[in-house]
Amino acid sequence: MAWTMGQRFVLMGRRLFRSPLFLGGVLICCLGLANWVVGRVKMSQYEALAAHSTAPSSEGVNLSSGFTFFNVSENHEHHNIAVAKVQYYSVVLMAGELLAFAGLALIAAGYIRLRFRASGAKNKTLLDSS
Repeated sequence: MAWTMGQRFVLMGRRLFRSPLFLGGVLICCLGLANWVVGRVKMSQYEALAAHSTAPSSEGVNLSSGFTFFNVSENHEHHNIAVAKVQYYSVVLMAGELLAFAGLALIAAGYIRLRFRASGAKNKTLLDSS
């Protein structure tokens, strides 16, 4: 029986979506891409906020007990929070990149595995028929 090109693609698609490697790769890749986008958007947002707020000064009042008391204003607190969020979202961004590339590797591994199985089965039937 001769297969048309469309039927081959449908059959390949069915086999791919039954593969745990391929499905896991798609899931992890989607999760990674979402983290990548959210990390990039939020990081640029908080970088702009941190750039417009004033950084805390290092001037403080030395107390007799040896501690230094810093006069921290609300603007300084907003700056510190923005810097902390930039650092947090940079971790989210890096994790998103890692997950996206790991997902692509799993997708490729699932596809390659399917191709080798298909070519192995084809070779086996050719050997059996002779």
